[in-house]
Order: sequence, then C-alpha cells, then structure tokens
Amino acid sequence: WVRQQLQLPQSCRVVLYFGRLHTMKRPLETIRAFAAAKTKDSHLVLVGPEDNVGVHACREEAERMGVGQRVHPLGAIYGEAKERYLLGSDLYVSLSTRENFGHTAAESLAAGTPALLSPGNDLSPELEPYQCGWFLQSDSIDEAASAMSAALACTDDERFKMGERGRDFIRIECGEAGFAESLRSLRHEAINQTK
Repeated sequence: WVRQQLQLPQSCRVVLYFGRLHTMKRPLETIRAFAAAKTKDSHLVLVGPEDNVGVHACREEAERMGVGQRVHPLGAIYGEAKERYLLGSDLYVSLSTRENFGHTAAESLAAGTPALLSPGNDLSPELEPYQCGWFLQSDSIDEAASAMSAALACTDDERFKMGERGRDFIRIECGEAGFAESLRSLRHEAINQTK
C-alpha cells in the first residue's frame, strides 16, 4: 500500500520516520543519515505533524543532501492510513534526543517493523535483549547512517524475524499481564525499601 500510494517501486525499502516534525525529534538529521547511508534502492517517508520544523524544510534538506527524489515528507497522517504506513515500512527510525517511552517506536514494533533508535530513546535498553532492531550508542549521523545501511541490507527473512521479536516485546512487556507484573514488582520493591 505504501509503495502504491507514493508511486514507489515494489522492490524498494521504505524507512519510516514517524513523529512530530520538531528539532528534538531530529527529522533533518534523519534525512542527513539517510543520505549518508547511500542505499539507492530505499526511500525515507516522514510522517508527523509540523511543529518547529516544517514539511518544506524537510524537502529543502533532502534536496540539499541530493536525495530529494527519495525523501517523502508527508506531514500529519491519522487513522487507517497511519496504520498502513506502520505496517508497510521496512524500518522505523528515531534519532530523537529524548523519548521517555517512545509510543511511535512501540507502535512500529507492534506492527512488526524493526526499529533503529538513538540513545535518547528510553526503550532501547529494554529492546536490546529482544534483538528487534539497531540501537545506537551516540547521536552521530555517521553511526546512524552505518546502522541504517546495515538494516536495509538485511534480507526480508532477517527483518521478518526481528519484527516478530519486536511483537514479542510488545506482547510480553506492554501487554496487560506484563504491565501488571511490573506494577507488582515495583510495589514489592517499594515495600522492601521501607522496611
């Protein structure tokens, strides 16, 4: 659906930035990392409402970096279309400087899309054992580009397995039973500290 909607080749890889277009979320840096990754058969789709970075600024940055034909800043998308972008992408990327939980990362993982996350994403340490993506050690554009290149070089089977492990994380850690167990554990810890 995503490829058809954007008139992209069916064989191309789709990288999804999904969040507010805001300097803290680093959409322009995401475009720079995508350009530096030098993966010619891939496209970057930016979905999210404009905040202090606009769709026009994203287009300008993509042109400046020489990837204007392969970067698609779409602005805000909601409902069923949003779900289709989550399901139809090969990689979710967040280079954000700060994400307390990372709802969009969780939504992407629930859709079976592997994640590439900056150290500012608090979910990263929780996700690493699940091997459902790439977790950066710094905010370096070069490191992000290298990880993006590696992610896009994966086979469909490797990406599918990562997506399944991401779904497992959401089911186990974010489902009702996992959440209830976490609360019990926190309660038990708090009681023991007061003794």
